[in-house]
Amino acid sequence: MRIDLKNIDNLVNALRQGRAVESKVDDLSLGAAMELAAWLFEGTSKPVSPHKQFLSNGLFSEAWRLFEGGRTNKPWRPWDAVDEAFFPVRDTASLEGEDWGQVLQRLKSALLRNGFPEGFHKGMASAFADMADNIIQHSAFGTERGLNGIVAYQVKPKEVAFTIADVGIGALQSLTSNPEYAQLSSSRRALDLICRNKASRRVNQGSGQGYNDLFVALASYNGLVRVRSGDGLFSIEGEIGRIEPQTASLHQTPGLQLSVECKI
Repeated sequence: MRIDLKNIDNLVNALRQGRAVESKVDDLSLGAAMELAAWLFEGTSKPVSPHKQFLSNGLFSEAWRLFEGGRTNKPWRPWDAVDEAFFPVRDTASLEGEDWGQVLQRLKSALLRNGFPEGFHKGMASAFADMADNIIQHSAFGTERGLNGIVAYQVKPKEVAFTIADVGIGALQSLTSNPEYAQLSSSRRALDLICRNKASRRVNQGSGQGYNDLFVALASYNGLVRVRSGDGLFSIEGEIGRIEPQTASLHQTPGLQLSVECKI
């Protein structure tokens, strides 16, 4: 049974409603695995410990291990070629050290090794770094969690996926800390403002990163960009002749998760 970003909500809704799902879901995409792990980690579903039936999937299992505070299951050595990697973010400083620099270098090398052209690999690593920093900033603000988030990537021949996931305070609580947005009551609207209009929690410090142009560029590579927080969804999917951002309201999910998939 294949579960990816286009049908992960069907699986979550089945779990929320107590409906039976296949006892084993071995084929989870990276983004789906991270969203599912973040949602289940917060204990928002029944029956008790439903995550156990998904531990046979390596991507879910690694995300779950890190959310529980464990160490990454595959320690790197300097000479390793790494086409799939998870990196725990304990605090904002985690995205400034040598280990994070190695993550980005390995991502660039994996892209070249799997058929992506020169130049693209640098731009993709830069986009990954910028989005990770921005989302973890939202997660870290106002929370004392031991683990703010997880970043991960997976590269296959001419395909790349990366995800930034956290179980922190989420987009709405972060954005409403800015008096300009204090009246917001919708995670869907908060995501729309952050992704399209560069809305930021920062007061009198200019706009935030804003992602509409970057998301459109990523989606143009036969891609899908999906952002989830609270009951909100912001997504862009690349189609021939049309790339249009979409927003929607779905089930509640903790923190904020951003997933990107591209193909060439």
